[in-house]
Amino acid sequence: MAYMFDASFNVSNVTASNFTGIPEPTVIVTITICVFSLVGSLIIFLSHCLVSELRRYDSRKLLLYLTIADCLTAFGNLLGALRYEMYIKGQIFKSADAICLNSDKLCVAQSVITTFSSLASFFWTLVIAFHLLATVKWESRAIRMSLYYHLLCWGVPGILTIAAAGKGVLGDNHLEGTGSWCWIKGCIDHDERILWMLFTGKFWEVLTYLLAAWLFVVLKIHIFKVRRQGDALPISFRDGDERFTLVWLILYLLRMWGTIRFLMAWITDDNNFEISDLHTADRVLLYLQCFGDSAQAGFNCILFCLLDKKIWRRLRERCCQSTGERELLVNHEDR
Repeated sequence: MAYMFDASFNVSNVTASNFTGIPEPTVIVTITICVFSLVGSLIIFLSHCLVSELRRYDSRKLLLYLTIADCLTAFGNLLGALRYEMYIKGQIFKSADAICLNSDKLCVAQSVITTFSSLASFFWTLVIAFHLLATVKWESRAIRMSLYYHLLCWGVPGILTIAAAGKGVLGDNHLEGTGSWCWIKGCIDHDERILWMLFTGKFWEVLTYLLAAWLFVVLKIHIFKVRRQGDALPISFRDGDERFTLVWLILYLLRMWGTIRFLMAWITDDNNFEISDLHTADRVLLYLQCFGDSAQAGFNCILFCLLDKKIWRRLRERCCQSTGERELLVNHEDR
């Protein structure tokens, strides 16, 4: 999600002369990481389809839903970066109004996708934390609440996104200091823009950081106590499920940079700092944000597929088995 890091922004004082565009390396970083996450999403989907034992575990089903949300985020940000490269880069805008009015249908559609998917990712992260704690601490098969999970994780983001789209606040904000994606329009009132950024992302993101961290810490402590007492964990809790305690940490480490930029922009505006005071720090954070905002699916793939020896071995066995069966079929047809 992008926002404008310009504390003195006013739609009347931005012209073509001071619209310098987005640093090219940030676009390259965004495209590369989006492809990385899309490939990671594909591996997670394949592992769910090919390794049948995974489908018996509720936690892996929830990981699948989280991956769908993260896959949409990577796809949306990739769409935004390609749009910028093909249609926006190099254009000279005559006024700030032109920058805002340039919010074409592709830009708005991309903003809708990434706003919805980012919110869904936050909610699914919280649901995973709650589900594992309920499974281990209260020995409850919380997947029975599957309908409620879906209503919360798809329904609430859908309502928030529709509200933002209905108000016409989703669109272009390609000023110096932003990424190559679309989110909240840059030409609306500053206070309104901040409120919509909180409403469609940042409030829920920070809430996820805090609640997920608390839930996973409680889960980790309970697992430690159970093992110290020599008791067994519930059969529905797979050995590899303990890795899920790192999901919130991955989310935090990858997405914190955009939140820091948001807070910096908010604070500097309220205290009338000049943008040059924090320009270098903002530029570094911009690169980190372009890397992190689209990377969650890729890192979840590494954690839950590539580093899970059992899953990785079964996935390779199934792929090799399928290849061998195809070769046998071809040899049989050639006879």
